[in-house]
Amino acid sequence: MKKCIIFGNHSFSELMCEYIENYMDIRVEAFTVNSSYINCKKIMGIDVVPYENLKESYSPKETSILVTSGYRGMSELRKRISLEVLEMGYSLQSFIHPSANLYGDRIGQGNIILENVIIGKHVCIGDGNILWNGVNISHHSIINNYNFLAPSCVIGGRVHMGDNCFCGLNSTIKGGINVENYTLIGASAYLDRDSKEYDVYVPGVRGELQNKNSLEMLR
Repeated sequence: MKKCIIFGNHSFSELMCEYIENYMDIRVEAFTVNSSYINCKKIMGIDVVPYENLKESYSPKETSILVTSGYRGMSELRKRISLEVLEMGYSLQSFIHPSANLYGDRIGQGNIILENVIIGKHVCIGDGNILWNGVNISHHSIINNYNFLAPSCVIGGRVHMGDNCFCGLNSTIKGGINVENYTLIGASAYLDRDSKEYDVYVPGVRGELQNKNSLEMLR
C-alpha cells in the first residue's frame, strides 16, 4: 500500500485524512508541521512529526506529501511547502473525489478536488490548487498554480487565472477574463473584466475594486 504524509494539523487536514482513507488505497503515515506549531502528539490516532526532521523518518522514495495549507497569505505557505517537499525528493499527493466530473486536458500534481467539481472540456489545471465542492470551470480555461476556489464558484470559458488567487463562495468570473496573480474575488462577487496583481473585488452589481492589497485581506 502506498504511504502519504499530510502537511497540516487543522480541521481541513483531518478532513483530507478521512477522504484518503475512504476513497484511496493509501495509508496516512503521519501529520507534519513545523515543530513550533505542534500542539499534540497524535491526530486521529496518527503521529504528528516535526516537518524539519521529516526525511530522517520517512523516505521520499516510499512516501508522498499532501499539502493542506489553506488560503491565508494568498496560499503562499502552500506554495512554499510544495516547492520544498519537491526539492527534498518527495512527490506531491493529489486527491480527486470520485464524484468530480473531469473532462479537461491536464491536471497537475498536489491538487485537492472535492465533491461535484466540474472541469470542462480542454481545461488545464496546474499544481497545488484547492477546488472545493461544486466548483464549475468551463471550457478552454487555464487555472495555474496554488489557487483557492471556494465552494460553488463558477468560472466561465476561456478564463486564464494566474497563481495564488482566491475565489470566494459563489463568486463568478465572466468568460474570456484574465485573472492576474494574487487576485482576491470575494464571496458572491462577479468579475467581468481583467484584473491586476493583488486586486481585491467585493460583491456589487459588478465586482467592485477595493483600494486594498489582497495580501492584507487574507493574513
